[in-house]
Amino acid sequence: HNCVSSKSYDVDVKPTPILQFVSEENCPNEPTNVVASTKNNVEDVTFTWYESNEGEKGNIVSVGDKLEKEIKQKTDFIVVATSPFDCEKQEEISVDVRPMPIITFNGNNSICEGESTEISILNSNDKVSASYYWQEIDPSKSVAKQTLSPKSTTTYNIKVMAEGNCEIDTFVTITVKPKPVVTIN
Repeated sequence: HNCVSSKSYDVDVKPTPILQFVSEENCPNEPTNVVASTKNNVEDVTFTWYESNEGEKGNIVSVGDKLEKEIKQKTDFIVVATSPFDCEKQEEISVDVRPMPIITFNGNNSICEGESTEISILNSNDKVSASYYWQEIDPSKSVAKQTLSPKSTTTYNIKVMAEGNCEIDTFVTITVKPKPVVTIN
């Protein structure tokens, strides 16, 4: 007797998420602009973002499709996409920040009462251009060189706008020394 029996089974293979990222350059010290999604339309995926320690998962920094983290410099992250069927896909992504101006001031920041001084803003980062808005003088006009005549010691706030609308505030203080009082007897 050669009895043969066969039975068929349906095997339901659940898809593993295939990751894709949309990223813009980020300004330093601002929330990142990175969003994860799946290329293969796997729905209800949970995204967990980790610090990357040389390719290994570190601390969780964000949960959800958008990376919610402020960074100061190029930083690596690991994102794990988990489907409702516990199928996981892990990828490492580098998130970069826009270059920022490196600001220094040129000029005399200590004057005598009644004098003026000319202060120039210098940007030593030739990879990025910037505009300089003196908040106490004319916050709507970009000026790299300013003649200042404060009556007393004054700190000026300069809003530096770099490419991509990245901004930093920098400050210069002009110290005003009183004129000597001469008395003749």
